[in-house]
Amino acid sequence: MASSLGEDAETLVQQAEDATGLSLPEDAEALLGDSAVLAVGGDIDPDELVSLDDPTSIPVALKVLGDPEAAEAALERIRPQLGPDGELLASTTEGDAIAVGPDPGYRDQVLGDGDLAGSDSFRSVVPDGDDVAAVLFLDLDKVETLVQEAMGSDEEMAENLDPLDALGMSAWESDGVSHARLRISTD
Repeated sequence: MASSLGEDAETLVQQAEDATGLSLPEDAEALLGDSAVLAVGGDIDPDELVSLDDPTSIPVALKVLGDPEAAEAALERIRPQLGPDGELLASTTEGDAIAVGPDPGYRDQVLGDGDLAGSDSFRSVVPDGDDVAAVLFLDLDKVETLVQEAMGSDEEMAENLDPLDALGMSAWESDGVSHARLRISTD
C-alpha cells in the first residue's frame, strides 16, 4: 500500500499512529488478540441500524481472546477520539476474553459459552470448523427475515430465499498452500 501512495511503510505507520493515538502494530495485535470473532445477533433491527437512535441496543460485538488489559488500554486511546460515539466501543471482560460492542447484554451473551459449532446448520457449511484459520457464517433463515424487513415484502425474493439454510466460508493453510471453501446449504 505504501508504494502505491508514494510513501514508505514507516511513514504510513507513523501517520496512522498520529491519527489514532495507537502504537502500531502492538495495539492492533492487542485489539485482535489470539483470535477474534464478530458476532451479530439474529434479532438485529435493520431500521435501528439506519436511524441509530439508540446504538446501545444494537446486538453486535467483537469477542477477542488474548490479553484483555492490553485491548482495553488500546480502546481507551480510541474512545476519546469518537466523542459521544465512544460508547459504541464499550467493553466487558471475562477471563482472557473481552467483548467490545454497544449493547451490554449482548456483550455478556457473546462472552458466554456458545454452541454455534455444534449446530447442524454450521456443520453443514463449515465441516472442519476446528481446523480452519478463518470462518464466515451466515444463518440464512435469519438473513431472510432481515432482508424482507429491510426491502419490504417481495414475494419472488421470499421464494428465492426460502429454501436456503446457511452460508459458510472457511480458509486454512496446509503444507504452505492456502485453501478456501464456500458452501451454501438448503433446508
